[in-house]
Amino acid sequence: MTMLDLLPTLLSIASLARGSDFLDNPPVNYTTGKSFEDCELRFPATKVDESSHIESYGGERAYKGEFQHMAAIGWTRSGATIDYLCGGSLITWRFVLTASHCSVDSNNLPPDTVRLGDTDLASTDDDESAQQIPIARFIKHPQYRESRKYYDIAVVELEKNVIPNSAICVACVWRELEAPGDLLDAVGFGALGFGEKLSPTLQKVKLQALDAS
Repeated sequence: MTMLDLLPTLLSIASLARGSDFLDNPPVNYTTGKSFEDCELRFPATKVDESSHIESYGGERAYKGEFQHMAAIGWTRSGATIDYLCGGSLITWRFVLTASHCSVDSNNLPPDTVRLGDTDLASTDDDESAQQIPIARFIKHPQYRESRKYYDIAVVELEKNVIPNSAICVACVWRELEAPGDLLDAVGFGALGFGEKLSPTLQKVKLQALDAS
């Protein structure tokens, strides 16, 4: 099964969720789009101050309003500290798309919380727009194989709906038959270099799509 085969399953899960929660406060003109091409028109990113950008090894700092769909998936530890070890994309007000390998950490413990609207997990700068929501269910693809990372895709169901604001919005899900061929934005809180710790700030980098053939 290819990624194109997986999309109908993913979209059917998302549509079930939309029945009760997506219609509450959808983004303006969300349903008017007929393809991915007009996504930018329906989801205009908030302008950010380019002069304040800090270049980082392995990526560039991303700021509030640039990637409103970005979610940080965390594990609550003793002392109420949270380790954010995975990322995801908000695809409805109740579901986050992520990877199946994020279902447990190195100690085989499941994640329990998701944070949205925060581009610096180590400071309080974005806290006025951020939302912290417990995880209700972690749904792995039924054919996921950990040894080879086959079907490494999953959805996280949140305990309650996300409230949209200037820093939080659902992503445009790719619905086209052909994979994108242009430069792509990779976003996350990953390590900035080989062997380094995870970055507490959201990072972005441009990547060229690989030819699947």
